Amino acid sequence: MQKTIQQFIAASALALFSATVMAQAPAPVASQPATPGIDKRQANQEKRIAQGVASGALTEAEAKRMHRQQDRIEKAEAHAKADGVVTAKERRKLHKKQNKTNKRIHHQKHDAQHN
Repeated sequence: MQKTIQQFIAASALALFSATVMAQAPAPVASQPATPGIDKRQANQEKRIAQGVASGALTEAEAKRMHRQQDRIEKAEAHAKADGVVTAKERRKLHKKQNKTNKRIHHQKHDAQHN
């Protein structure tokens, strides 16, 4: 009888703990609009900057400038997502910013300056 009561208490505590953990789970990511194309380009550009630094094609100052540009694009993306919808106009604006950064990365990686 004593063992049955202990098992019941243990099972109740486990159920209560599980319910508490489930209640604290973060909201699903689906509540934010998806921007996979923009995210993929951001990751690729970050990779290109790191590669440029590693190869010496980008100086530390150039890389720092490129990272700041990437940060600005991420902030613009977060701003576009803030209302729960990323409109076609906002996507075009983000892609335009990424195109500009892409050209800057290419130019800086291929100029005469080396680290």
